[in-house]
Amino acid sequence: MEEVVAAKYGIGRAQARAGHQRLAALGREAGIDFAFDRVQMASTFDAHRLAQATRGTPSEDALVDGLFSAYFTEGRLLSDHGVLTDVAVTAGVDARRVDEVLGGSAFAQAVRADEDAAEEMGVTGVPFFLINGAWPVPGAQDTETMLILLRRAWARSGH
Repeated sequence: MEEVVAAKYGIGRAQARAGHQRLAALGREAGIDFAFDRVQMASTFDAHRLAQATRGTPSEDALVDGLFSAYFTEGRLLSDHGVLTDVAVTAGVDARRVDEVLGGSAFAQAVRADEDAAEEMGVTGVPFFLINGAWPVPGAQDTETMLILLRRAWARSGH
């Protein structure tokens, strides 16, 4: 993953590694165990289709949390339909629904629309936060910085 990040942002591997170490430290503050050395780079398109399929359902949060954990902590391959099925069923998604989504092209247009919207906003990576539809916050931020940004956005929204 260091090589991919270094190439994407035009930085050295040492700088990419330092960034991962910073993110891992921020993650620990939030109770998240990032294991960047275990991440398997692959297409996450089908994972995003599954997330779209659960949008607004009781399984949505559990699925997204499970996908993040599988990718960033467990080092599981998110392009593998077996992995996606396991994560989704564990999150409470009906196995038949998972098979329907992964076996076809359901939600592909919605994911492509999200990709287009992100590109239009200038999103180049994750995490990326958009506060009140107007305040873009790229990258992982420490708690104090996020609090400052949220307070400014709140104050400027007229509240």
